[in-house]
Amino acid sequence: MSMITLKNIFYIVGKAPSKFELNISHLEVEQGEVIALIGENGSGKTTLIDILVGNLRPQQGTLNFVNKENDFKISAIFQDSHFDEITIKETLNFFKSANNSDVDIDELLLEFGLFEFKSKRFNELSFGQKQRFRFVVTLVKPFSILILDEVMTGIDLLWRRKIRKVIAKIVELGKTVFIISHDIEDITNFCSRVIFLENGKIKADFKLNGTVDYKRQTLLEKVKFLDEALEEEKL
Repeated sequence: MSMITLKNIFYIVGKAPSKFELNISHLEVEQGEVIALIGENGSGKTTLIDILVGNLRPQQGTLNFVNKENDFKISAIFQDSHFDEITIKETLNFFKSANNSDVDIDELLLEFGLFEFKSKRFNELSFGQKQRFRFVVTLVKPFSILILDEVMTGIDLLWRRKIRKVIAKIVELGKTVFIISHDIEDITNFCSRVIFLENGKIKADFKLNGTVDYKRQTLLEKVKFLDEALEEEKL
């Protein structure tokens, strides 16, 4: 039995002439899958994730969660998430208390190079520090499903490696993970499946198996805009 099942999900954002329609006829996600959710801007990625986490209620269709433990704690962070009201340590302590978590906040701040900034507010951090903080927020809440939205954007190589090691450990634990990214390295290293959205619909849904090189070849063959983006970077 699938962990997540979506049937005939329909959601309209905005009004004509600029309205956007998300239309997912059927989607199933198995427990322990690591899924790359990709698509160009405006393809429906954020709307779909908002429905999964409960920020939006579909105007039509059904969304069901089922697993053996009957435990559906979702930890998600979005690229545009902001936390400007209190200091970053106070923010983490709030999430810790709200989710009955037993994580050591100071240890997390130290691990991700943020301890010296613990008394600062989110808007006082650099972009890279904000990205690391967003990732730390996801680790405070216990979860069975993790959703990461462009978590590597704007992060230098050292911290990319650090975050990738943490993600690898999460994957080894058999958690269900959605990675919203166009980073081919992240997709080919972690993901076993790709869901490609275009104009609010699933354009392609395929497994990624084999070596990293074979995964890369499969990905670029099936998702042409990624190949085109790579060519533009070379120019």
